[in-house]
Amino acid sequence: MKSEKILLAAAVFYFGIAGAQQSQYFAQRENYRFNLAENLYQTKIYNASQYEYARQYFYNQNLSRSKKEAAQFFDQVIGVILQKNHAEEGLTAFIKEYPNSAYFAQANLPLADYYLAKKDFDKALETLGKVNQYQLSKEENTQYILKLGYAKFMTGDSKGATDALEEAYKSADESQRGDIAYMLGHLYYSNRQNDQAFRYFDSIKDQPKYSKLVRPYYVQMYYNDKDYDKAIAEGNALLNEDISESYKAEVHKIIGESYFMKNEYAEAYPHLKDYLSVQQNPSENDLYEMGFVAAQLKKYDEAVSYYNQLINSNSALAQNAYYQLGNAYLAVDKKQEALSAFRSSYQMDYDAKVKRLAHEQYAKLSYDIGNPFESASTVIQNYITQNPNASNLAEMRSMLVKSYLYSGNYKETLNAIDRLQNSSRDIDKIDQEVSYLLGTEEFNKGNYDEAEKYFLRSLEFNINKEFYNRALYWLAQVYYQQGNYPSAISRYEKLLNENFPEKQQLPYDLGYAYFKAKKFDLAQTYFKQYLTNPKPEF
Repeated sequence: MKSEKILLAAAVFYFGIAGAQQSQYFAQRENYRFNLAENLYQTKIYNASQYEYARQYFYNQNLSRSKKEAAQFFDQVIGVILQKNHAEEGLTAFIKEYPNSAYFAQANLPLADYYLAKKDFDKALETLGKVNQYQLSKEENTQYILKLGYAKFMTGDSKGATDALEEAYKSADESQRGDIAYMLGHLYYSNRQNDQAFRYFDSIKDQPKYSKLVRPYYVQMYYNDKDYDKAIAEGNALLNEDISESYKAEVHKIIGESYFMKNEYAEAYPHLKDYLSVQQNPSENDLYEMGFVAAQLKKYDEAVSYYNQLINSNSALAQNAYYQLGNAYLAVDKKQEALSAFRSSYQMDYDAKVKRLAHEQYAKLSYDIGNPFESASTVIQNYITQNPNASNLAEMRSMLVKSYLYSGNYKETLNAIDRLQNSSRDIDKIDQEVSYLLGTEEFNKGNYDEAEKYFLRSLEFNINKEFYNRALYWLAQVYYQQGNYPSAISRYEKLLNENFPEKQQLPYDLGYAYFKAKKFDLAQTYFKQYLTNPKPEF
């Protein structure tokens, strides 16, 4: 019996020791696996690390609360890093379960990466703002600043992005500097700070990774600096290299615009044409530029086709396009179409100079071919009123005179003449003839005082001899009707040796004038003279 107790005690002792050893073995093994998960995370072997953390969280019954918290946290963080489905929700659930967790700080950088990958830049920026830089290693700090700069750039904070990337550039190693230099170059380029952009691009332009990326910037920056010859040279060199079609089109555009700015339109034409040929939705500016170049090369029909693509909009460019379209139509003698185009340009108020030029052409064409929209004289008078200091005012006033004349509005013709600062022989001739015509109108109405005024005005000129003689004859008739017979006789006698349509009637009129003046002998003389060649109707 005693021996059995000894054996039982020995067995209990043995198995107790063995169980304790086995329990210790399992505990050590689980600690090893937890440490393995940590090491895998640090070396960025994320899938294996997540597997180990998840295993610890779900199956290690002896895991302490702090390690259980850590296992759940890193399981969720790795899900975010690997951008697995519902990773963000998992991390949110962890935050709710452990609202005061010390691990939160370690979640911010991976979570920021997640938001950056999802292009949720506002959330990325918010998350990066929670990072404590002082807890980061040098490499982590550089990555942090780089991500901060990128997020700021994508949210429109150009200055904040530049400041962050400048700081990152200073601390970055050579493997990271190239990317940062490229981003800084792009930022400075976007802000038209070409000197700074050149500085960063120059540092990477000879590296194969960046060469093809930065050279188009050089072409554009030379163009922006108005160094068109360099832009053309750099662009042509770039066209000879293996670049994408989209890059090639942009380079053609810059070369074409450089030639355009040098007024070398023949050289600009093929480059702008190549660029437009691959554009599904060309901009208004591209169409205007191509139309202008085509017009300069006398390719007017082609110019019209480009301008016509612009005229459905209402903008400064459309106003300019209408004006150029009018010029193109004029060049191919389509005056009616030109009139409409100039009218549309004139009716827009974006550019005062273009408005004035279009108004001028609209007025001239209205005078030349007529205007279905409004009278030519109204268009011309509006031009004069709206442009009182225009250098061509004398020309436009002269045109106004003629427009009134051709429309039969004689009184406005004389009013327009009166507003002229300087006259000409051509205008004086119109003045003479129109005054005569107005005089006859008033005479026929019995308005002798008005008729006298117009005839006297007409007689101030002797450019058209026939009109001069007729005005003198009808002025004599006015005086006869007013009972001023001496004045009538004086004018009649001046015409005795002249030729004019009413000459046959002159002896008859003189006879009656002398008769009314009671000079019967002279009256008898002129009546006899008249009877030798009387007018058939008398």
